[in-house]
Amino acid sequence: FFLQFSSHSRSQPAAMAPSRTPVPYILTDLPNGNTKATYSVPSDIAPLLVRFPIIVQGQPFEISTCAEGTFCVFFSPTPQATADAIGIRLASRLEDPSSTEAAATENCVLS
Repeated sequence: FFLQFSSHSRSQPAAMAPSRTPVPYILTDLPNGNTKATYSVPSDIAPLLVRFPIIVQGQPFEISTCAEGTFCVFFSPTPQATADAIGIRLASRLEDPSSTEAAATENCVLS
């Protein structure tokens, strides 16, 4: 089962709206109940983006690369919201790949 998202227009109060658009991704449901989000990022910069985990609500998400792209496998009752939160952090890293060393302190709140 495949779903493709880039961003969606959920109504959010202005104070809670994300400041960035998530990196486009494709969600794949895995047989074990996990979800795989494959993100569209330039292959030449992917190694910098995956150097540190993405932190969402205090939970680290390991990002990996392979021939098919940059991806994250996770379990979440709200996989689209989780993939969006990870995608927003990846977008931030794309804007400034040299800042990934500050990644350990990043937070992204799901609403």
